[in-house]
Amino acid sequence: MAQYLLQDPSERLDYTIDYRGELDQGSPSDVIADSSWSISPDGDSPGPELSAAAVGGTLVTVKVAGLAQGRVYRLTNRVTTQQGLTLERTVTIRCQNR
Repeated sequence: MAQYLLQDPSERLDYTIDYRGELDQGSPSDVIADSSWSISPDGDSPGPELSAAAVGGTLVTVKVAGLAQGRVYRLTNRVTTQQGLTLERTVTIRCQNR
């Protein structure tokens, strides 16, 4: 059974991913150098909005808004560390009225 995070169509929510575990396994001194976010499906009109992306230590955060009622989205983050690791995590979001 799939697990979803729920978001109401009218909400603008922060989503945060913590890469501490992965970074601690490699080199504890490694830090996130770059972070990029994507969401799919993204063909809705006006479509999902990603904003205010930020990196702080082992945490990456993005604000998500503009989701369509009844749709399921995959929010993906990809980071590159200063030592060249590439890590990726995906969160599944179901949009429904709450």
